[in-house]
Amino acid sequence: MALEIESSTLARNSLKLIKDYQDMNGTSYETLSAPPTPLQFSKIVQLGRPVVIKGYGRSIPAFGKWSASYLSDTMGEQLISVAVTPDGNADALYDHPPEDLEHSTAYFVEPHAEKMTMQSFLNKLTSPSNTTEIVYLQSQNGNLYNPYSEDTEYAALLDDVPQDVPWANEALGQEHPDATNIWIGTSASATSLHKDPYENIYAVIRGSKTFTVLPPTEGLLVGTKLYPHAKWHRSSESSSLSLLPSSPVQDDKQTGQIPWASVNPTLPPSTAPTPLFRHARPMSINVDEGDALYLPSGWWHYVTQTEGDEGFCAAVNWWFDSDFTGERWVMRTFLERAGRELNWIEDGAVDSDEEEEEEEEDVEDI
Repeated sequence: MALEIESSTLARNSLKLIKDYQDMNGTSYETLSAPPTPLQFSKIVQLGRPVVIKGYGRSIPAFGKWSASYLSDTMGEQLISVAVTPDGNADALYDHPPEDLEHSTAYFVEPHAEKMTMQSFLNKLTSPSNTTEIVYLQSQNGNLYNPYSEDTEYAALLDDVPQDVPWANEALGQEHPDATNIWIGTSASATSLHKDPYENIYAVIRGSKTFTVLPPTEGLLVGTKLYPHAKWHRSSESSSLSLLPSSPVQDDKQTGQIPWASVNPTLPPSTAPTPLFRHARPMSINVDEGDALYLPSGWWHYVTQTEGDEGFCAAVNWWFDSDFTGERWVMRTFLERAGRELNWIEDGAVDSDEEEEEEEEDVEDI
């Protein structure tokens, strides 16, 4: 009984913190007509809110070059790593076996990786065959530039994308980003809800992207749980993809489980697997062709994309290390831990106490 009371109190106070942030910040975001100065960007990072930077993608040489024919011709016979999934959801949750949901287990599943030329990839991307499999170029982790390694599959494209973002480098006091990545896909692919420990600058070269985002304060609402790990696997070149657990699951547990959000913020809150999500206030941010988005570290984001006139969506991004000092990171971690503890609480236990709120409103600042 005492534990239930303590948990209920924790839930009410955590939700009050979330509501205070929502009331003070709303669900709007700033749009800049030009890139910020280093001083302006330093203030933006300190505020920790998303910002759309109009036209920044147009300043990147890739913007005027990256057609399907240019990418194929420039990359030639170089093999690249491509993610393959049954339905376009890489790094996502799947029930296995799907035909027996009553006895199935939810897994966090990584995509199958295949090597192919850029031309082969673009052919599969823009002219899908009878198969339902979806390809997506999303190898990340510095697939264009990585300050810790000179190896890259995209050496032929390095002149098209600068390694640095000068105003961000200066503002953050970093010689280079931790990673610079290339992404190419279609509307058949989506990126499930997650967060990154990086200051993210994301420029769209072809097509458009839609980021559905939640601030770090709403981390306890996304239903984060531990899931056993698996990968999509192909036993032979001609076989279909099958789900392959990394290790056996015993008593609903597996060594090396992955914490992952269980909600899709683009769906109605009533469909979410956790009642807490009805308190969330997702923001939808469209990033058009030639524009860029600054997404602060720790922000939850679910990403969809729309093809441009070349039949695909292409983007590049720069990940800068985040500052882990101060109270911001420990507060975020606390909210995530609280969320995992409170996932079991029923709807009635997480409602704010009206009398307590009225009493708080009467308290004067000292």
